Amino acid sequence: MININYQNKNILNLNKLTVVILTYNRHESLIRTLEYWSNTNVNLVVIDGSKFKLEHKSINSKNINYIHEPKSFYERFLICINFVQTEYVIMSSDDEFYLQSALSACIDVLEKDKSYSSCGGCAIGFFRQKGKFLAKKVYSKLFSFSLSQLSSIDRLQIHFSNYIMAHYWSVMRTNNWKIICKNVFEKEYGFYAAHELQVEFLSVISGKSTIIPELMWMRNYDNSQIQGTNPACEPNYTINDWWIDHAKSNEKNDFIERMKKASKILSNDKNLEISEDIIFKTFENLINWEKSRKSFKDKIVKYIPRKFKDKIKLVLFKFGLKKNLVHRDIISEAKLLEKKGIFVNYNELDYIISNYLKND
Repeated sequence: MININYQNKNILNLNKLTVVILTYNRHESLIRTLEYWSNTNVNLVVIDGSKFKLEHKSINSKNINYIHEPKSFYERFLICINFVQTEYVIMSSDDEFYLQSALSACIDVLEKDKSYSSCGGCAIGFFRQKGKFLAKKVYSKLFSFSLSQLSSIDRLQIHFSNYIMAHYWSVMRTNNWKIICKNVFEKEYGFYAAHELQVEFLSVISGKSTIIPELMWMRNYDNSQIQGTNPACEPNYTINDWWIDHAKSNEKNDFIERMKKASKILSNDKNLEISEDIIFKTFENLINWEKSRKSFKDKIVKYIPRKFKDKIKLVLFKFGLKKNLVHRDIISEAKLLEKKGIFVNYNELDYIISNYLKND
């Protein structure tokens, strides 16, 4: 782990970072997010796939590039590549917040050690209940996440045998990110969250990665997740189903070949070939890991249509019907993070709460 002074950061280095947002039919949330990023050192690129263009003063901020393109998620991802000119980049949702000091710390990590290709921070979940914004611990596996192994094969083995989405929402080197995006979003495969797994795989290939012990990501649970765009992809059709579907064998071969070609470009070890066998075994590890953690309840839930599943999850999260679910105010949850060794910039957190997450 790289040692960084997390309490003494140069926020000016955020001019090296572009935050990319792909939004769709959530202008109310987007306006809040645009106002948060306006007049900061961060470069913001927004690709809006909504039917109607947003008309709001915040899109005229000098650091914001708003592009209205009513196209599919994959098409918009390819478009956004052309608008990122900074050294570093991070994806963001249209309804969530990143603490700027943590983003700055992530850049510090990448500046200090070129062998690291991505760096992220820890997260808190927030939502509104009865007029108040509450919080809950989320993604606890990120608290100690690090892939510092020299071998990309070792990193793949470790990451996909105990999976957590650790790279998709992290600060990445733009040159690697553009290669990853171009290879991932040129073709959509017929299972849920394919692009997430592809980005995670190729990020691991491109170099070491880490999550710093600092609160960076405020994850919103008020809105349902925007799902994939592939009409041929059944709502509950996961990689587990797709992988063993004989009718998808040609598509799977294409998937593996695409990962192989991208890996060859991204790998720092030009003497190492990421073979079809390595790629195959990596995703087999993921599938076996997911099977091992599935409970009987999970197997039943699999057959609930996703449009109902997301609503059920939202209700369970908000009203505490899940086992051991405890809701606290955001500051109290942040203090629990501190007890676990996670640094929290309370000046920034208070600013976000006071200006954007006000209780009724």
